[in-house]
Amino acid sequence: MDVFNYSPKMLVRLSNDRVFASAPFMLIDIGCAMGINPVWRSFGDDLHAHAFDPQEDECSRLQAEEKNQHVHYHAAFVGFPDGHAFHKGGAFPKCLTASSFSPRAQYDRSSSFLAHSRKEALTVDKPALPVETTEQWWRTGRLSARTISISDFVSEQNITSIDFVKIDTDGRDLEAAASCRDVIRRANILGFMIECLFAGSDDPKENSFHNVDAFMRSNGFALYALTANKYSRAALPAPFVYPALYQTISGQPMWGDMVYLRDAAAHDYAAIWGGDELSPTKLLKLACLYELFHLEDCAAELLVRCRDRIQDLIEPTILLDALTPPLGGVARSYREYVTLFEENPEAFFPSS
Repeated sequence: MDVFNYSPKMLVRLSNDRVFASAPFMLIDIGCAMGINPVWRSFGDDLHAHAFDPQEDECSRLQAEEKNQHVHYHAAFVGFPDGHAFHKGGAFPKCLTASSFSPRAQYDRSSSFLAHSRKEALTVDKPALPVETTEQWWRTGRLSARTISISDFVSEQNITSIDFVKIDTDGRDLEAAASCRDVIRRANILGFMIECLFAGSDDPKENSFHNVDAFMRSNGFALYALTANKYSRAALPAPFVYPALYQTISGQPMWGDMVYLRDAAAHDYAAIWGGDELSPTKLLKLACLYELFHLEDCAAELLVRCRDRIQDLIEPTILLDALTPPLGGVARSYREYVTLFEENPEAFFPSS
């Protein structure tokens, strides 16, 4: 399941007009094996990125093939050294849960685990747990011995602005997010995409949803989108989603990608984030992030609320029209679309 909108009409218009030329979109991609997601290329020449992965050969390959001179790959783990408070469990408060809530306890009862176990009994060197993305490569590839926090990296590289942080490390996602904490406000980070488990124990550093959500909310971000990867119980297996022994079409949600963003259109935004307002360019980048995650309504709300602040960069009506979907097969301007809803909301009922 994918949360991305690969046809962002508003973003493409802004990119073609080079609205971000003087303030490029800065992406931090943690867990970049196989390359950054193509959706970020919608920013065109105005995409800047620093991507991290511990696989040295993969980072070298990606850098050699990269055509954008502003996209850099770094072979390193992202997180904290062993003696850091995070690893001692002192960075976050505990959430009391029963042992049956642990990810392992849940997965061991799934049809995927049953299928893997039976396959493992018939073959040699097969993993007991599903291999989602990069685990095969980790078995033979050279791994970097370096671990760096994003806060330290930002200071070393003199990076003053970050727009989005994507995290997919297969287990150390909360730690990677925590390594960004000191620069969230300093670099004006607009949002995060982070993979986590829905099940979780009472370990405060476990990469579980309740820990990730608490961290994100404590730093001012709201949940805007998510995916849910399901695993059926072994007692009644469901069909697999892919031709592989991983997710099933039904069953208990086990893990997914969470998208957290700033709510800059909220009336209490200043109370959450302090007196400093986002620049007009940052507001447009946030609107683009909304659109990239199928949140065109949130993008429109932000543009309407902040119309006067972005007017000098681009006419907001152009962007609102780009966001407006057809209704009943009829294309309308933003004004026509909203007027129709105000006068006849029943027109938005499902067609028979």
